[in-house]
Amino acid sequence: MRASAAVAQASLREARIELERQRRMQQEGVGIQRDVVATETKVSAAEAELAREYGVSTGTVRKALEQMEAEFLITRRQGRGTFVNDPSSGVHSLRLARVHEPDGTRIWGEVKSAEIAAADASEAERQHLRLYEGDKVYRIKRLRMAHEQPFMYEEASVPLSLFPDLVSRGEVTYRILSIAQEYGLLIGRTKEQICVGAASATMAELLEVPEGAPIAVFDRVVQNAQGIPVEWRTGWCNLGSNHYLVDL
Repeated sequence: MRASAAVAQASLREARIELERQRRMQQEGVGIQRDVVATETKVSAAEAELAREYGVSTGTVRKALEQMEAEFLITRRQGRGTFVNDPSSGVHSLRLARVHEPDGTRIWGEVKSAEIAAADASEAERQHLRLYEGDKVYRIKRLRMAHEQPFMYEEASVPLSLFPDLVSRGEVTYRILSIAQEYGLLIGRTKEQICVGAASATMAELLEVPEGAPIAVFDRVVQNAQGIPVEWRTGWCNLGSNHYLVDL
C-alpha cells in the first residue's frame, strides 16, 4: 500500500510539473506572438534567434508562429520571410468567415441591420466571457444578408469593460474584428461549435424560411492574445446549398 501511495504521489508531482511546463510554454508563446505582431512589418529574426532572445526552445517559437499563421496573424512566404498581416486588411476576417458557396466562394454577409444595448451580464454571458455578477455587457444583434437574402441572424455579447463607450463610437456593424482594432486589442484564439437546429417561429421570420426548417447554429467565443474572452456570439444560419469549411 505504501509503495502504491508513493507511486501515486510521484505521478501527481510529475503531472504538476508537466502542467506548469505547459503553462509556461503557453505564456512564452503569447509573449512571442504579442511582440512579433507589434513589429507590424516583416519578422526578420529566424526561429533560432527568437529562441535565444526569449530564452525558450525553437520548438516553442515554432509552435507560436504556427498558431499565429493558423489565426491569420502572420503570413509565411517561401524565400521571402514571415510578414505580420495588417489588421485593417481583409486577411484577418478570413478566420471568422468560414461559410462558402458551392463553388468555393467565401460568404462575407452584408450587415443589413444592427442593434446594440448595455445590460447586466446574464449567467450564460458570465460563464462564456468569464465575468462576475454585476458586470455589464453590450448585447449586439445583427442580420446579415447574402445575395439580397437573409443569411444569418446573430446575437453577440462583449464585455463593457473592454469596450467602454462603444455605443457612442458610431460603429455600424459592431463586428468583433473591427471594434477590437479600434480599441487596440489583438485577437487570438477562436472556438466555435456547430450544430443543426429547427427554425423557431422568430428565426423563420428573420431568415425567411419555413418554421421548423433545418438551420445551422454557430456558438463562438473569441479571445484576445492573452486568452481573455472578448466576444460570445450565437448565429442562426440558413446554409441552403452552402457549406462550412475549415482547413486542417
